[in-house]
Order: sequence, then structure tokens, then C-alpha cells
Amino acid sequence: MRERFWRKSIPYLFLLPQLILVGAFALYPFIYNIILSFQKFSLTGSKFVGLQNYRELFQDRIFWTTLKNTLHYTLGTVPLTTLLALLAAIGLNQKIRGRAIYRTAYLFPNLISWVVIGLIWQWMYSVDYGFFNQILRRLGFSEVKWLLNPKLTIPSIVVASVWHDLGYYMVILLAGLQSISESYYEAASIDGANTWQKFKSITLPLLRPMLFIVFVLSMINSFKVFDQIYVMTNGGPGRASLMIVNYIISVALEEMKLGYASTISVILFIVIFVLTIIQKMIFKDKELEG
Repeated sequence: MRERFWRKSIPYLFLLPQLILVGAFALYPFIYNIILSFQKFSLTGSKFVGLQNYRELFQDRIFWTTLKNTLHYTLGTVPLTTLLALLAAIGLNQKIRGRAIYRTAYLFPNLISWVVIGLIWQWMYSVDYGFFNQILRRLGFSEVKWLLNPKLTIPSIVVASVWHDLGYYMVILLAGLQSISESYYEAASIDGANTWQKFKSITLPLLRPMLFIVFVLSMINSFKVFDQIYVMTNGGPGRASLMIVNYIISVALEEMKLGYASTISVILFIVIFVLTIIQKMIFKDKELEG
């Protein structure tokens, strides 16, 4: 009996250190953040205010502006990043000369800090001496205020973000492609299937779990966007590129409204959770369920 008890307990003992870390640095802050969302802080202390922060939030025009901007950014980055990462993964899964060099080149931007990347793209978008505007002038066009035009600010940041994140998601999809057995394609070739039919009937169905992971990760990262916004525009011009996380940090650190900032973060979590469930339903598959 004692030997049986220890045999069953050993796996839990191996899991215990990680569970302690998760509880201390993830679960406890998450629960405490929810508690903070029902409180109001001041220099004299905090007090329980119930749903007052939530009522104030739904009347906050800045919050709705940041939510709209974040959705705009997400709708721009997630589909484009996933599509380009899939195309790059398919191309680099072929037997081509210098394949390792190309893979490294795609992944390299993701290894650089967003502060550096943001400064580089800020220079490229510069009105006076930026790379893109210099090309436009040589072609006979007038310069474009990429980061100063409210209609172009978010699309400009989307381009920089896709360029930065493309290699990371390409590696995930490339791993999925390499896990597909060549025997499926050989059997399809014997049956007379062309390239498109192989892609539609073999590659896409077997790649669904990886596509789901890429969609979820890119969506979550898009809603948590902060670094590139802070470096490239700091939320400007006006509030044209102000995102939810930037607003949370501003409310918490500049206005010292910790309870209200916690409320915004709770709503952000709910939005991400609901969108993740929706994506899981879209990508519903036996492999994902199991």
C-alpha cells in the first residue's frame, strides 16, 4: 500500500514546483487583480466600491476608443501575419538552396527588441528623411505622413508588427508542415491530385491545430500590444493609435487609479477569452478536442 501510494504521488511531486510558481506569479495576481477591480484607491487607502468602476468604464469614451483601435490593429495583424507566415512556411518547407539562411532571415527580426525595431520603423516612416518618403519623392510623388495621419497610423504600425512577428509564427507552421507524412502526398499523386488539391485536402486539414495556435497567439499578442505603440507613436496623433494596454498603464501609473486600471484589464481578459473560444469553435477538430 505504501509503495502504491508513493508511485501515485511521485508525478504530483514533480509537478509541485511548477504549480507553486504558477500559483504565486500567475494565479494569485490574476485573482488579486479581480479583487482590485471592485476597489477605489487614494492616498489615504482603498475602499470597496462594488460595480462603480465597471459602470464608469462603460461610460468612458477613451476606453471605447482604445478598444476600437485595438480591434482595428488586431484585424490588421492576425489574418495578414497568419497568411504570410503560412506562405513562408510552405516555401521554406521545399528543398531549395540556402533554405537555412532564408529561415534565419525570416526569424531574425523577432529576436530583436521592439524598442530597436520601433526606432528603425519610426525612421523609415519619417516625413523628412524616411526611407519610404525618399522613394516616393524619387518617383515624383509627394511625401506621406505615415505616423502623423490618423487614418494611416495603425496600418503603418501593422506593417511593422507583421514584419517583426512573421518569422516566429512561420516556425510554428513549419513545424506543423514537417510533421505531415510524405506518404499522404505520394498517395494523392498516385490518385492524380494536383498541387492545389493536395493543399486543400491534406495540408490544410492536418495543419488546423497549428493554425489554431497561430491564430490564438497572434490574437492575444495583438490585444496586448504596447512596445511598438509606445516607441513609434505613444498613442498619437491624438488618440488615433492608443491601445488598451497603453491606456491601462497610463491610468495605473500616471493617474494612480489602480482599481480602475484593474477593471480595464479584467474586461480585456474577458474579450480575449471570448475571442479564443470563438476561434476554437471555428477551428473545431478532433485533434484539437483531444
